[in-house]
Amino acid sequence: STEAANSGSGETDLISYSLPASSLSATGKAIKVKVSGVTAANANTKTIRLYFGASVMISNYITTAPSNKAWTLEATVFRDSSSTQEFQANGRVGAVVQTEVVSALAATMSGAIVIKVTGQGTDNSDITAKFMSVEFLN
Repeated sequence: STEAANSGSGETDLISYSLPASSLSATGKAIKVKVSGVTAANANTKTIRLYFGASVMISNYITTAPSNKAWTLEATVFRDSSSTQEFQANGRVGAVVQTEVVSALAATMSGAIVIKVTGQGTDNSDITAKFMSVEFLN
């Protein structure tokens, strides 16, 4: 992945991956997503979000103004029917574990699904994504 930083105070797409249509073609198929980066050394509020389609799976819910910290967000998405998915997501900002999430999704799997991480800070480069990996667990 290409390293990318947020721009201004709006939510900025940092890194994305287009999951090809029908990648989760059968119930039980799954993917694991991991994205990591760093935050700027300042006291600004910073929000990092990991999306599957239009749904946010995890964010830095606990550590909202990290200064000079490495961060990682991870999620595993399982197909549980022809039209729904379940996911488990967790994250860490510096040494602080963020809220663990287990929930449902309803992305349309017949088309490509965009998996992305976004950053929203106060100033340019408050949040930098370093890499994203998508692993198929078929």
